[in-house]
Amino acid sequence: MIILGIESSCDETAAALVTGDRQVLAHRLLGQEAAHAPFGGVVPEIAARAHVEALEPLIVAALADAKLTLADVDAIAATAGPGLIGGVMVGLVTGKALAHAAGEAFDKTAKLLGLGFPGGPMVEKAAALGRAIVPLPRPLKGSAEPHFSFAGLKSAVARAVGHHAPEDIAASFQAAVVDCLIDRTRRGIAGIEATALVVAGGVAANSAVRAALQDLAAANGLRFVAPPLWLCTDNAAMIAWAGAERFAAGLTDPLDTPARARWPLDPGAEAVRGAGVKA
Repeated sequence: MIILGIESSCDETAAALVTGDRQVLAHRLLGQEAAHAPFGGVVPEIAARAHVEALEPLIVAALADAKLTLADVDAIAATAGPGLIGGVMVGLVTGKALAHAAGEAFDKTAKLLGLGFPGGPMVEKAAALGRAIVPLPRPLKGSAEPHFSFAGLKSAVARAVGHHAPEDIAASFQAAVVDCLIDRTRRGIAGIEATALVVAGGVAANSAVRAALQDLAAANGLRFVAPPLWLCTDNAAMIAWAGAERFAAGLTDPLDTPARARWPLDPGAEAVRGAGVKA
């Protein structure tokens, strides 16, 4: 079984070919850092146009790398959400068309501190140089709810700019994020039967976050599982593999499946306090 994965949810366009036995046959990724850097963050309209221009050549290149043609592909998996709706729609419509032939707080902080883009690596690099502690809040820490919110933290960072060294703010921000992640994760695994703690996504590439979660897993007798760093950022291999799992289970989606800007883990859960109508 061969799955073509398409990822276009933010500012990186990716295409991958994955087999049902977990082999990544090909992976092509094209970033947009140069296009967004002058603005200090991702501009949705620019990202969507870039996805339109890049996606077809990337798919063609990935197929060539794997020495395959579209006729060899058994199923297509494309990100349907969450993400920037323009980019999501580009990838999803492309996937649908082919099937009809056949993953923010770090960026915001980096922008406020003038560290550049992409924000995650820039904040981590600056945080390593921080010395003084800047008092910053830990939103929702200690609450019984499992939700996350970094809105208050981002506002506090904005207020701290100009009063503290950027490196100290970066270090304090990173520490606050780690505290929140550990608090929420600890509550999430409490009282449930689990054998492993699995982390993924862009923030999982942050060494401080990884180390803290690894310690939490060890303290709770859980195996710690994380992808290699190159698979922790936006990529199409993860989309292809999710598609492979669904396809193997007999799950497919109709061609009128919509793109979604927000996608809660539990669609039947009550709306998060203050999350707005999009949640």
